[in-house]
Amino acid sequence: MWTARRKKIIMNITQKIYAIGINPEELNLNNVEVVPDLNSDLSGAEILFVFSEQNFNLNDTIKAALKAKEAGILTIGIAPRGIPLNFRKAVDAFILTDDLKSTVEFARAISSLLTSDGFVNLDLEDLKAFLSGAGKIKAAYSSASTPDRVERVTDEVLSKLDISEAKKILLSVTSGTNITLQEMYQATQKIENASNNSDDVLLIWGHVIDEKADEHFLSMALMAI
Repeated sequence: MWTARRKKIIMNITQKIYAIGINPEELNLNNVEVVPDLNSDLSGAEILFVFSEQNFNLNDTIKAALKAKEAGILTIGIAPRGIPLNFRKAVDAFILTDDLKSTVEFARAISSLLTSDGFVNLDLEDLKAFLSGAGKIKAAYSSASTPDRVERVTDEVLSKLDISEAKKILLSVTSGTNITLQEMYQATQKIENASNNSDDVLLIWGHVIDEKADEHFLSMALMAI
């Protein structure tokens, strides 16, 4: 049985989310503040995204991640495949990506669930339940701007990511203001049905409203453990 907290539309949620190891212009997320180095003040931080862009010293980035983790900050590494083992051990959870675009989209998907308007928003405890101590997270991203957006996007993420044996699933959906609850139900049902553990799997999902999106736009980030 899939599980999710169902809430009314939630407005103006505030979480302190920081990032290190990436240039601000590359990340370009209004709800995430990029800090330059391990000496940066992270007081009050709830989440630290840890990146490994080439023009940053990886050892310093790892030290910053360990410092944040010891302080109780949820650390999420997002890095290309082949990243060293010590980077993976320095964070609570990590997502391996193929390029900068997907790196940014996964950071957007997670941070927006906590800071943006939507039909269902997650709180920090939901995210910690999914990510804390998770290690490697399998992930896939897709978007479309067509009338059959839900079917198209859901089929694509499921073709990229095998969740048949997943124990925990996090689904982040972004669209314009015109999405219906029926469409959200359709998406979550397709995800649930792709799991062989549908009676036991923890499916946490959230929806984010992008008022600038066109009428048919829908994106989906799917993460599984």
